Amino acid sequence: MKTAAKSKCLSTSWRLGLVFCLAIAAFQLLFSAPVAPVKSVPGLENRAWKIFSLAFQRHQPSGAQVSEPQWKRAPPPIQLALSDVLAPENATPSITAAPYGELRRALPKGFQAHHLNQDAAFRDAIPSKEGLAIGMYGNAFTQPATPHYDVHASLEGFWASYRRGGDLYPSLPTNAEYDQALQQALQAGGFTLEEAGELARQAAEQRQQFDLNPDDPVPRVPQRLPQKKPGN
Repeated sequence: MKTAAKSKCLSTSWRLGLVFCLAIAAFQLLFSAPVAPVKSVPGLENRAWKIFSLAFQRHQPSGAQVSEPQWKRAPPPIQLALSDVLAPENATPSITAAPYGELRRALPKGFQAHHLNQDAAFRDAIPSKEGLAIGMYGNAFTQPATPHYDVHASLEGFWASYRRGGDLYPSLPTNAEYDQALQQALQAGGFTLEEAGELARQAAEQRQQFDLNPDDPVPRVPQRLPQKKPGN
């Protein structure tokens, strides 16, 4: 009886030892296995984009020129994932327009999307949502001395000559003449000469894409914009 009991005890100890050894082996195998690296999505880190909007606090109304580059006086950049905005994060700052339909939903409070090719003049040829636009501070109708208001005030001076009672009525300006007026208007809104020229180039390029050649007349002259008079 003692021999049988001793034999049974040894058998149990052997089984426990075997289980313990297997547990240790499994533990070592589990924690020594290589961990598969997390795959990164190519280009994901470059999906943040910037639109440089004109800052109100540095804007000088009445067409005064600002020497400091516009991107330095811009508010914190708007982070977007728009394939059409071509100013990637960490790149050399630049001024780049985006389609109006996408831009208008991304702007912060107080900013409006401004069509470079004025919608009231070009929407018969360039769909409003596709028209290139930039973010500008201020309401074009009700906030005198803000960038967006001053841009349109400058354009109003251009269009006035082609409206009834104007010196050039009933003729239409050419796209090239509108190009010059656009550059002047952007400078009135606070952009530098170089920035205004670059934005005008992008606008001209889009007009060309819609078969609006420089010597062709603009599609139509917009009606007078009912802007609030300064001081009212």
